[in-house]
Amino acid sequence: MPLSDMIANSAIPAVVGPKCLAIKGRDAMSAPPSAKRIRDGTPFRNAVMVAPIFGDTGEVEYFLGSQMAVGEPDGQATQRSAEARLRIDALTARQRDVLVAMTAGKLNKQIAWDMGLTERTVKMHRAAMLKALGVRTGAEAIRLAIEAGY
Repeated sequence: MPLSDMIANSAIPAVVGPKCLAIKGRDAMSAPPSAKRIRDGTPFRNAVMVAPIFGDTGEVEYFLGSQMAVGEPDGQATQRSAEARLRIDALTARQRDVLVAMTAGKLNKQIAWDMGLTERTVKMHRAAMLKALGVRTGAEAIRLAIEAGY
């Protein structure tokens, strides 16, 4: 039986987290890629791998999924990477250090400890960095850093 049918016919309840969308059945895969867009209008291109996890009885206990970005057509990824690098290169050294630490998953308090600063000073550098990058959230800044290769 194809995996899409196993998921569509499964009695296992879906587990959905924040910013996750659970879609069931074959129709979910029929939407054209151009219909999926990020808030700023750029195409959203990703791939999802789903694997059934079987229990001792041989029955499916749950499905395990993983999502990853896929390449962009016509060198768009290279252009976005170069643009991201230019924006990050315009930051001060301290702002860049804060961004790199954020990309590593550190909290403001941890960044402050590592850099020998107060948490308030880190928050000031973070706010200035977000403004300089032209983004509104830490997640957008981290996305830029990843695109730039940090």
